[in-house]
Amino acid sequence: MLIKTAAAVSLSVLSMSCYAGINSFTSNGRADGLPTVVPKQSIKLEWSVTPGVSVTLDGAPVTGSLVSVIVPEQGSALAVTYTLRTSDGGVKTLNFRYGSALTGEFIKERYTAGCDPREPVPTHYYPRVEPRHCATVRVEHPVFVWPQADSLKEYSMSFTLVDPDGNKIVDRQSVSIPRLLLDQPLTKTGVYTWTVVFARAGYGDRTQTRKFEYLGAELDSYPSAATVTATVRQKQHPRIVPRENNGTPVSFTTIRSKLGGGHLETLYDRLLTTALAEKDISTLPPEPNTGMSGTGRTNATITATRPLERIAIAAVITKDSTYRDAALKRMLAMAAWDVSGDGPTGETTEGDQANREIYLTLARALDLLYADMTAAEKKQSVPIAQAIVARMKLAIDHYDKKFELLPNLQENPYDSHGLTGALYLAEALMYTSGMDLDGFKVDPDGTMLSQAWDRAVTTLAPWGSGDDSAFGNSTYYGWMTLDVYSRTLAAFKLLADIDLGNTPALHKFHDNFIAFTPRTREKDTLLGSPFGDSAERTDNYYSYAWNSYRLYAHVTGKPIDEWYYRDNSPKLEIGDNTQLRFFNFFMFGLSVPPGTAETPELPNSYLFEDAGLVAMHSDTANPDRSSLYFRSSRLGTYNHNHGDNNGFAFVSKGSPIFISSGEYGTGDENVPSEKKALLRRATRYKNALTYDDGMGQAEPKDTTRFGIPEASMRTVGRLTNYYTSDTGWTVTTGDATSAYQQRIADYPFWESRLKSAIRTVAYNRKLGIAVIYDYAESDKPRYWAVNFHTPREISRMKGELGSGKFQVFRSKKAGAVPADDEPPSSFVCVTQHGLAGALGPVPLPYPASNQYHYEYKTKAAWTEYWGMTVILENCADKDNTPVTYGVKQQMTVTRGTAALRFDKGTVQIAE
Repeated sequence: MLIKTAAAVSLSVLSMSCYAGINSFTSNGRADGLPTVVPKQSIKLEWSVTPGVSVTLDGAPVTGSLVSVIVPEQGSALAVTYTLRTSDGGVKTLNFRYGSALTGEFIKERYTAGCDPREPVPTHYYPRVEPRHCATVRVEHPVFVWPQADSLKEYSMSFTLVDPDGNKIVDRQSVSIPRLLLDQPLTKTGVYTWTVVFARAGYGDRTQTRKFEYLGAELDSYPSAATVTATVRQKQHPRIVPRENNGTPVSFTTIRSKLGGGHLETLYDRLLTTALAEKDISTLPPEPNTGMSGTGRTNATITATRPLERIAIAAVITKDSTYRDAALKRMLAMAAWDVSGDGPTGETTEGDQANREIYLTLARALDLLYADMTAAEKKQSVPIAQAIVARMKLAIDHYDKKFELLPNLQENPYDSHGLTGALYLAEALMYTSGMDLDGFKVDPDGTMLSQAWDRAVTTLAPWGSGDDSAFGNSTYYGWMTLDVYSRTLAAFKLLADIDLGNTPALHKFHDNFIAFTPRTREKDTLLGSPFGDSAERTDNYYSYAWNSYRLYAHVTGKPIDEWYYRDNSPKLEIGDNTQLRFFNFFMFGLSVPPGTAETPELPNSYLFEDAGLVAMHSDTANPDRSSLYFRSSRLGTYNHNHGDNNGFAFVSKGSPIFISSGEYGTGDENVPSEKKALLRRATRYKNALTYDDGMGQAEPKDTTRFGIPEASMRTVGRLTNYYTSDTGWTVTTGDATSAYQQRIADYPFWESRLKSAIRTVAYNRKLGIAVIYDYAESDKPRYWAVNFHTPREISRMKGELGSGKFQVFRSKKAGAVPADDEPPSSFVCVTQHGLAGALGPVPLPYPASNQYHYEYKTKAAWTEYWGMTVILENCADKDNTPVTYGVKQQMTVTRGTAALRFDKGTVQIAE
C-alpha cells in the first residue's frame, strides 16, 4: 500500500506530552489536535490542576502532573481516549487517533482501482510483461510484451485487444514474436483487456489475459517503423551530420563556435589533431584472436575502431582526401576480418560486443564518406558494405533465432548483450539503409531497418516499467547503460530527429541516477553503489557524469538532467589522453544547452515499484546526504543482480555504513572466480536475513551449505507497502519468500525453504533514525541470522560485548580510524531487538578491500523469527529509542513523537 502525506496535513509535534487541566487541556497546544499513535507506543500525559484537588486518569487515582502510558491494542477502535477528572468536578478528555496502516498486500496506488496485480510466478525462465497486469498506460501506442509458453516453433500465437466498451479493436491470429508496438492509437480512456493464446497441436491452448487502464496520451509513443524508415532513407549522406534549416550541413566552424570554450573546445580540437597523427600510421591494429577473453577482444576492436571514426570525421570536416584514403584503407582491412559466427569477432559469448563495434563503426564511417566518394571508391568499398551486412545478419541470428547456445530476445527479453545490440543494429541501419555501392545495395527496401527499429523499441529498458523508467539490473550497470543510451539517443536525434526522452522507458530515467548516486565528483571515497555487480566502484559519477550524462542531458534538453551532471566542482581537469566522441560536438549543431542549471525541487524518497527498488534520503540534492536503500525485486538473482532481495544499504551523512559486498572486475586477480562470485552474490554476505549458517536465496542444488546463488527470475521478491511523508517517515515492505528457494533438479525445479520472509525498512529523515524489521517462518526450527556488511570494523558499545549493540565510525575515507576522544556524534549506533542472540564476525571467502562482515545469530532454533534493527545516526541519542513488544512478532519502536508498529507484513505509522 502506498500512502503519501504532505507537510501541510501531517502532525508535527515537539513531544508526545499532553497537557490536561480544568481551565485548559490541549494536545500539543491544540484542543482538536488528535495526534496519531500506534499500539504499544509509550506516551506521556501531563496536566495542570488547581492546588488541593485530587485527580484520576481513566478512573485510577494519580499523583503529580505527569504519567507515562502504553497505547492499547487497536481492535475495532479508531481512536483511544484518556479522561482526566478532578475532585471538584472537572472533566477533560484527550483523544488520539490510531495511525495509518499499511496492509502488506501490494502497493495499490500503482495499479488500476479494484484490480489485483498479483499473478502466479510464470513457468517461463525470463518472464517479461508489458503492460503489467492492472498497470496504467499513458501512451497512445503502447508496447506489448508477454512470456512465450514454449519454443515459438512449436506454438502459434494470437493477440487480441478489447477496449473499455467491450469492442475487439485488435485481432491478430498469427503473431511471430512475443512483443509488438501497437500500430493503431488507443482512443478511449478506461480499462482495456488483452489476451494472448498459444496453440499447439495435441496439447490444447494456453491463454494469458491481462488488463490495463489507459489514462490518456501523457507521454510520447515510440515512432512507428514506417515513419522512421521513411525519414531516414530520404535523408542525404552524411546523415549523421547536423543540418541547417535549409538542409545544408552545419559547418564545423559554426559547431566549434557554439562549444563555449573550456574543455569541450579543447577536446574538439584534440579530435582533429589526434586524427591527423593517426592518419599517417601505416601499421594498422591487428585482428583480435580466439586466445583473447571477451573483454580483450572488445578492447582490441576498440583500439582499431576509434581511430577509424576520428579519421572519417576529420575527412568530412577538412575535405582533405588524404583522410578519406586513410579511412578507406582501415575500413577495407577491418572488412577482411573473419566474419564467421564462431570467429574471434563473431556472435559468440566472447565476440559479440566486438562484432557490433565493427559493423557500427564501418557503417558510421561509410555514411560519413559516401557523399564524397568517387565511383571507383564506391566500387572499392563493396567488401566493406558486404562485411557490414554479414555482421548485422550474425547479430540478427543472435537476437531472433537460436545461435549455438546463446539466449535471444524472443526467449530471453533480458539478454543484456542482445538488448544493447538491438540498439546498435538500428543505428547501423540508419547509416546504411538504401546505400548503393556499385550495384550492391544495403537493405534495398528498408525492411531490415523497419524490423530493427521495432526490435529496438519493443526491447528498450525491460528492467522496470514505464511507470517509473526504472533500471533494476545493478546501479553500476545503469551507468553502463546510460553510456550506450547517450550515444544511441544522440544518433537517433541526429539521424532522424527522433527524441525518445519523454517515452515510457526514459521519461524519468534520471531518477535512477539521482536516487542511487549522489551528485559529487569525489573519487577518493568508500561510497559505492547499493546493489548489483560492481557495487564497490566509487567512481560512477566522477567517470561518467561529465561526458555520458552531459551528452544525455543535451539530448533530452531537460533542466533536471542538466542540473544532475553539473556538480559545481572546480573546473574539470582533462587528462592528456582524454577523448570525447563526436556525438558530443555534433549535438551543438542542433542546439546549445544552457550554461548553468538551478537545483530542482526533488522528492526525498523514490519508489521504483516494478524494479523493486526504494531510496530514502535526508536531502536528495545534498552530496553528503543520508540514505537508506532497499531491494525486493521480481528480477530476482538474474544477470547482474544478487541474492539480496529484502537487502538494504545505509549511508549516514555521506559516509557508507552498511554496504553491498563483493568485487566485480576489481580486486586481486589471483583470487579464484568462485570465491569472488560467492562474496559478491551470496545472501550470506548481504545486509539480509539468512538461516542455518548462511543459507539464503537461489541456493544451488545438492548442497547443505550456502553457495553461489543461481541466476534466476524464479527466486524473486516484491514490494508490498510504501509510505512517505515530506517531513517524517518513509516506509517500505518487501516479501522475499519466493527468493528463499533451492534448486532440486537441472530443469528449473525449485523448492521453497521458508514459508515467509518479510522485511520492512523505515527512515525518518527529521529524527535521524532507520529501522529494519524482519519476520520469517519455516516448517522446521532454524538458527536465524541478520547480516551486516560494513566498510570498516565495528566497535562495541561499552559493556556490550557479544550483545546486539555496536557502533560504526562515520567516514568516507579508507583506513580512517576514530580518535581516542572521538565524540559519540561521529558514530552510528545499532541495536538489535527481538529473539535472543549474539553478534559476531563472519570470515569472508577472501580478504576483500574495505569489507567486513558480521551477523546477529539466534542462540536457539526457532520455526519463526522476528527482530528489529534500530540504527541511530548520532550515538549521543542512543538511549531515546524505546522498543515495546506485543504478542510474539508484534513490535513497536518510538522516537520522540514518531512511532512504528510492525506485525509481519503490516505496518502502522504515527508521526
